[in-house]
Amino acid sequence: MKGAGVHISRVICLLLVISLLMLTSCYDQREIDDMAYPIAMGLDVGHANVLRMTLQLAAPLSIGGGGAGESGGGGGGGGGKPVSVITLDTPSIYSGLNMVNNIISKEINMSHAKVIVISKELAEKGVNKYIQAMMRGREFRPDMFVVVTNDPPDVYLKEVSSVLESNPAKYYELLLGKDYSSYYPETRISDFHNAFECDGIEPIALLTGINPKKSVDELNDMPKAEGSFQDEGNYEAGNVPVISELENVAMGAAVFRKGKMIGTLNGIESVCYRMVTGKYSHAYWTIPDVYYSDNVVVMRVDQRKRPKIIVEIEDGRPVITVELDLEGDFTSIQSGQEYEEYPEVIENKIRETIRQNIVSFLKKTAEEFDSDICGFGKHMKRMFLTLREWEEFDWLSHYRNSEFNVEVEFRVRRTGLLIRTAKPSQDS
Repeated sequence: MKGAGVHISRVICLLLVISLLMLTSCYDQREIDDMAYPIAMGLDVGHANVLRMTLQLAAPLSIGGGGAGESGGGGGGGGGKPVSVITLDTPSIYSGLNMVNNIISKEINMSHAKVIVISKELAEKGVNKYIQAMMRGREFRPDMFVVVTNDPPDVYLKEVSSVLESNPAKYYELLLGKDYSSYYPETRISDFHNAFECDGIEPIALLTGINPKKSVDELNDMPKAEGSFQDEGNYEAGNVPVISELENVAMGAAVFRKGKMIGTLNGIESVCYRMVTGKYSHAYWTIPDVYYSDNVVVMRVDQRKRPKIIVEIEDGRPVITVELDLEGDFTSIQSGQEYEEYPEVIENKIRETIRQNIVSFLKKTAEEFDSDICGFGKHMKRMFLTLREWEEFDWLSHYRNSEFNVEVEFRVRRTGLLIRTAKPSQDS
């Protein structure tokens, strides 16, 4: 019996040794240098086939040098461009990946893709089948950004540059995911897909494009501002008055209904969207001076807490109430008027300006777009006991007739580093 026990112990030890050797092995290893990592994918209407797909591939050797070379951020150790672009016509996304694997020496790996760029033409035809394919596959991350561009994606991905970032993937993450710019929505592919699948909200995507202006003379050709100034939020990507080496401009949003793009929002309407949905952080608001129309007052406006949404039915018509709680800081008082001593004047002006903008935005989503991008249907859905009753109600057919009540609470909290503004001399 003792010999049998020793034999069993030896067998167990041998199995443990073999197991340890197997655990330390890398039979399925794939070296990083053997993979190709797209950081952006473009989708457009194809000609030779159904879909035109563009991949923007990262060049690790160029990126790894820290941007010490070209001004476009693509210097680095390799001295070349930080990205390479491949465009092909294909019947589907995964068929296109197969075709790319026949062209390049490395295996495509989509795990580091940051953004999906969709052409306006394809967005208007519908993109749900492509979004669903990416959500179903393991190759794509659910936190990729979804953007719509007026330019063909193959042109857009060739022209987009990151002057301040040597890593183009980081450029997309910082540009599209920041919370201190409210002139466009932050939309991930999971958000877009969930909004499409849900019957109480419609999808929305960021609007972007290549800035076509190359010289200051082109700014002079743009329409002159009406009145004392033109609000900086009254623009969309493609017509922003700016000259920059950074040719990519993000401004506004693309609105969808039943998976198809039906219209766009400008910058200030996108700010209103973020306020109503509770995704707003802060932004600067410029308003005409109450007493001096040639001057403006600039306020930094912050959202103190999430908005309160109340949805009711009165006489068969949805009545939607939005309650906002905001606060602000004086940033600039051009006229020198001492609003610090009686801020109620500016508080009322800001309060009414924001209220009017949000009411106008909400009416546009209902009457022009017939698309509930703010998700009021989720609040309405709670009023029904069964799913059948909710489906028979047909929320979207009622949303276009909605009445909106917007209540804005706004208080000035701080005056900045100046306690009191010196009023300019009348002789100056």
